[in-house]
Amino acid sequence: MSNDFANSQESDNIDKNHLGATPDRADTQPILISEQQRELQRRRNMKRAVMLLNYMFFLLYGLITMEILLELFGAHEESEFKIFLDTITGPFLSPFHGLLFDPQIGPFRLMLSFIFALFFYFLVHMALRGFLRLIAHPIE
Repeated sequence: MSNDFANSQESDNIDKNHLGATPDRADTQPILISEQQRELQRRRNMKRAVMLLNYMFFLLYGLITMEILLELFGAHEESEFKIFLDTITGPFLSPFHGLLFDPQIGPFRLMLSFIFALFFYFLVHMALRGFLRLIAHPIE
């Protein structure tokens, strides 16, 4: 009888060892899961940050492109929509006014300065994405 009891205790220990319930494994297992969850959450947050960054820059690209097209087609400066668009894009385009020669024929003007601004903001966008990628994937 005592031999059967010893064998059952031994088999219980083997089963516990097999399932990873030893004291050294039991302490590290929750830590690994927690680290994995933190890493997953960090990646999700970084992905959302990149999505937000992309959205903001695509919105800016669209507004600048509308400004370029309205100038190219000779939109009236007194139009409420043109005034609204000038107000929104003003802070982003004012540093580029007069940077390049903007050819004009009558009311139609090709805003090369604004096209350069579009290119500049594209470079800033790519640089910020690269920076976020460096943060998201640290060298170990």
